[in-house]
Amino acid sequence: MTVPSKRSFEEVKDLPSFAAELPAICRNVTEACRRGDGKMGYSSFENNESNPSGVFDGRRVTVSIEDYLVRLAKYGACSREVFVIAYVYLRRFFAATRFPLTSFNVHRVLLSAFVLAAKYQDDHFYSNKFYSQLGGVTLCELSRLEQHFLFHVQWELFVSEEQFAEAKKQLAKVPAWRSKARFDQQCGSAGAAY
Repeated sequence: MTVPSKRSFEEVKDLPSFAAELPAICRNVTEACRRGDGKMGYSSFENNESNPSGVFDGRRVTVSIEDYLVRLAKYGACSREVFVIAYVYLRRFFAATRFPLTSFNVHRVLLSAFVLAAKYQDDHFYSNKFYSQLGGVTLCELSRLEQHFLFHVQWELFVSEEQFAEAKKQLAKVPAWRSKARFDQQCGSAGAAY
């Protein structure tokens, strides 16, 4: 499942919220989404029906993972640590739930991890109303997503310095793509909605 990216991390690399690890996070999430779609048998957009298997599942979104992360970085006005912390939360979430990241849930899961990381890490953050508009969900849906995400990670939001450093180290090992063409060739154009 591929959706072409319309944006690039170049667009946000000079913002205070840009984390150098953002392209690696994108690549890891894209690969996980591709594997999840394959495991679940989601191979095309011909069936755009809702997948009712979980609270995070919804309709497929035609926004690439890269575009979605660029949007969060550009308008979310968070500290750069938020994205690494959100990555730690994603790992905890999927270790606890064992359900695959797919094109039906990727954006909602990312949004949940991002919002919780921003609220936990930063002294100043936006309201859920703003985050719901930023993420393309309703206010009620975002609140429900946060609640379920917190339940699955057992409300464990603290990330130690060691865990943070380990996440950065893992992300540093992810091969970077030098150009959009190389990324598309190696990884596909950032699969549709988690």
